[in-house]
Amino acid sequence: MAVTLLLLAIAMLSISVKADENRFEVKDAYWSSYTQGSTSYFSVVLSYKGEYPASDLEATLTPGPASTGGSNTDSYSEEVEAGQLVLFTFTLNTPLNPEVPSYDAELRVSYEAGGESKEESLTVPITLYGLPTLTLSATPSELKKGTVTEVELVVKNEGTGAARLINLIASSATPYLTVVEGSASLIGVLSPSSSSSVSLKLHVQSLALDSVALTVTATYLDQFGNAYASTYTLGFTVEPMPPVQLSLSLDPSVIVPDDVNYVKLIVENTGFLEASNISITLTPAQGLVILGSNYLTFDFIEAGGSVEAPLAIYAPPTLYGATVLSASLSYRDGEGRSYTYLASLGLEVGGEAEFIALRSSYVPPSVFPGDEGVELKVALANIGSYAAEDVEVRLVTPEGITPTYAGSDEVNLGTLPIGEYREISFYVDLDEELEPDRYNLTLTVSYDGGMQNLTLPLEVSRKARFEILEAYTEPTVLKQDERGVRVVLLLRNVEDVEAEQVRVRLLGSTFSGTTVSFLGTMEGSSTATASFEVDVSPTAPIGQVDVELQVLWVQRGRTLTQNLWMDVYIERGGFLINMDWFWEAPLYMKLIYATVFILAATVVAVVVKRKVRAQP
Repeated sequence: MAVTLLLLAIAMLSISVKADENRFEVKDAYWSSYTQGSTSYFSVVLSYKGEYPASDLEATLTPGPASTGGSNTDSYSEEVEAGQLVLFTFTLNTPLNPEVPSYDAELRVSYEAGGESKEESLTVPITLYGLPTLTLSATPSELKKGTVTEVELVVKNEGTGAARLINLIASSATPYLTVVEGSASLIGVLSPSSSSSVSLKLHVQSLALDSVALTVTATYLDQFGNAYASTYTLGFTVEPMPPVQLSLSLDPSVIVPDDVNYVKLIVENTGFLEASNISITLTPAQGLVILGSNYLTFDFIEAGGSVEAPLAIYAPPTLYGATVLSASLSYRDGEGRSYTYLASLGLEVGGEAEFIALRSSYVPPSVFPGDEGVELKVALANIGSYAAEDVEVRLVTPEGITPTYAGSDEVNLGTLPIGEYREISFYVDLDEELEPDRYNLTLTVSYDGGMQNLTLPLEVSRKARFEILEAYTEPTVLKQDERGVRVVLLLRNVEDVEAEQVRVRLLGSTFSGTTVSFLGTMEGSSTATASFEVDVSPTAPIGQVDVELQVLWVQRGRTLTQNLWMDVYIERGGFLINMDWFWEAPLYMKLIYATVFILAATVVAVVVKRKVRAQP
């Protein structure tokens, strides 16, 4: 048994040594000239791959059925380096009626290399009248999405003649399939019923359908120099990719505007394979800013595991509602598939609106009881962390202060982003009896999701108030159309405030003449006398008459007024009063009086006319 094993080992070793000693390889074999039943020339191209240069080459071809005689030996005297090609040509007398279309002949090559004599035996196909036919197949026939698969293309000669110089060009016949490596390959000589293989690498994108196809174009020659071209379509089934196994989330998912928000990006492997070579590119929505790098990488995440990365995100003050952070993710799974996809990380914009009155004022700047149409101005600002929507502001007034018109106590602002303010105005009337004081009016600000009350101050100043202590006329009883009447008023400033530039004016049509009296400054509780010299209107009412007076003064830069009343008694007077006797006289006396009046008027008119003419 031991002897048998030893002999077997020696035999295997001799085979191995012999295989190792082969330094020549058949690259091409063809008829340089072929005439059936006549002298022909057959060439063989060998490639040398030895360690040492080869010299004194001699090749002997055993033609077999291809020849009935001729020279089947050729030599090459020059040295041959590794990688060099050597051409041998043999002269053969071919049979007129070949017995077989093709067969494999033996070629023996002897040479000197490295100081030793060597000999090799090679197989050379010889075609007599057969033709080559090539077929292609691929292994494996199933590809994986998102990864590169190495595919072996097997080329088999199913014909009766040898094929030579076979050139293969591979290209994608469907979308999402790419030939990564091995798109062009060259095969030397292929005998009938023999095959050879080449490898190429194919990549199927994740968007591919259930199948893809590859186009391979083969061009080749037979041993007589005839050219052939064939196109093959090889179909592959596509294995579906596993579900996306990496998920992204943010913690917390609520950000506050006008602030830097510190969040964690959590990457979780929810699949059953390890993920490696993970890269994430974050693209913020308009307005968002990622402080620091937006490109993250992780070496691997085991199945069921997760990793975290801190992020600092600035949100602008105008942001409200929601926004999005886009992520471009790529990685490889444990089976070599590549994944690339986009993910959207939703962010809720939170926080609270907060309002303040930046400033407030009113027009006029000094307000007194009895004022109407006072404009209250407020600069309302949102200083909170969130935009306020559907903002409505209402002025709540105490008793004695009322809106000037319907709606003058309400303002609708719509949306007020954080950090912005709006100038708003309200219009109110003050009762004359309103007690002077500092009033804190309430501004009720309501918005979507909340309400807030603010205070609007209003300072109501005390104004001077006058009363008539004494009023009389000289004469006491007045008559219509009476001249040079004196009207005297004694006024007192009732309030404890100073009134400047005090003046009193008689209103109405009862009197004419000097109807304004200037009193100057009146201190609080002081008195002053106003005196007028006027004429009584001939059409003044008869009897007890109310005469309206207007007191005007300046207080805190404003001109204020107050109306007062005094009583006077007026009798019928002037020419019409003296004519009572005329109207009571008999008719004949009235005629006499009228005639005398007409004559007197005529004389006066003539005299006046002469005086006018006599003037120079």
